Amino acid sequence: SASYAQGQRGNRGFGGFGRGASTADLVRREQVQKELKITEEQVAKIKEISDAARASGRELFSGLGDLSREERRAKFEELREKMTKAAEDVGKKIAAVLNESQKTRLSQIVLQQQGNRALTSKDTIAKLSITKEQQQQIKDLMDAQGEMTRELFSGLRELQDLSREERTAKFAELGKKREEITTE
Repeated sequence: SASYAQGQRGNRGFGGFGRGASTADLVRREQVQKELKITEEQVAKIKEISDAARASGRELFSGLGDLSREERRAKFEELREKMTKAAEDVGKKIAAVLNESQKTRLSQIVLQQQGNRALTSKDTIAKLSITKEQQQQIKDLMDAQGEMTRELFSGLRELQDLSREERTAKFAELGKKREEITTE
């Protein structure tokens, strides 16, 4: 149901404070598998695809720890296109394992999980006939959201002086405020 995915996004159950989970990450989750009514045979195939993708990802990132911060950042930028292509390939392989109703429902969960970011995807822009002016308005709002979120999390270094319980409470508070910014 829509509330299922929205609830997961709302409490960041699929992605923590990050950008969310990939399609492969989602279909490995027990809750999503139940929602999609994925069979044991499909689970095994998805696991095989995911395991191979993880191994390839480890190869891509091997040696990054030995680089300086600047070198790592440059290498990461270099790898970004390869990572995007690899994620698309994994998504296609997983889609081939699913039936049509499962693919439809998974795409709904992915869209809901993306939240506001879904409005910037080429597919959503085309489906909703979002004009150039609307795209700029969306971009401006998302830039403002990003700035507010950066400001919110700018004092994270100060948290290292807090106890574990205080840090946990502070992160929960920051997460709630971030969700308020996103909702606004």
